[in-house]
This record gives sequence, C-alpha cells and structure tokens, in this order.
Amino acid sequence: LLESKLEQQTSRKDESLIKSTLRPKVNLFSTADYYPIIPSQVIPDIFNGGNGEKFRKVQFGLPLNFTSGIELTMPLLNFEKWETVKKAALQTEASQWKAETDKEKLHHLLTELYYKILVARQFVQLNQENEKVSNELMQLMEKRKKDVPQMIINSIKK
Repeated sequence: LLESKLEQQTSRKDESLIKSTLRPKVNLFSTADYYPIIPSQVIPDIFNGGNGEKFRKVQFGLPLNFTSGIELTMPLLNFEKWETVKKAALQTEASQWKAETDKEKLHHLLTELYYKILVARQFVQLNQENEKVSNELMQLMEKRKKDVPQMIINSIKK
C-alpha cells in the first residue's frame, strides 16, 4: 500500500510539473559586476581649475556595473504539450485505480485467509471427533477379541 501511495504522489507531482509548462512565467534578473581596471588618462590639473604644472589621473566609467530586468514568458499554443498534460492526467488516474485494485486484492486475500482458518478449525474438530470414534471402536475390538474365545469355549461346553 505504501508503494501505491508513493506512486500516486509521484504521478501527481509529474502532472503538476507538466501543467506548469503551459503557464506564463515571470523571471526577475539582475547582475552586478565590478571592474577593477578602468581606462584612465593623465590630464593637466589646469582643466579642473588647478595649477598648470601638476597632472591629475582621470578614470573614465564606473568600476561597478549593475543591470536588472524582468522577463515575461508566454507559452504559445502547443498541442503536443496539451496532449502530454492529458497523458499525465490519465497516468495519475491509472495509478489511483491501481491503488484501489491493490486494496481490493488485499481484502480478497484477507477474506480467503479468514475462511481457510475457519475450515481448518472445522477439520481439526472433525478429526478430534473421528479420533474419539476410532478409539471407541478399538476398545470394542479389544473387548470382542477377549470375549470371543471365551464365548467359543462356553458354546463347546454346552
């Protein structure tokens, strides 16, 4: 019975997984990248309002790049997937019927065993009665065996 229950659970799970392929999906994604090496250039400090004799290192871009997005997936009409879903539903139903059949077989076996036990009890009782009758017959035969020669002797004497 445990095997039947596990089989039913497995087929239900398979059916739900197959059905999920027909539903729309929303995926959220994001990426974060850190670039430690960024192109840089040395420019005179005069462009920043400083002294013309000094230079300043300027980097172009940011070392951290972050992107995010939302993705929506809509399955198109795919008749093959619908047939797969129908097949999975039929397999689930078949496993349920198989479990019921297994239960019914177990009930039949238990009933058959019960009646076999009843018959065995009756056979034991009948055998005990036959043993009693056989013992009584043996006692009668032993008694006759002892009494017959005495009866012959008595009949000869007369």
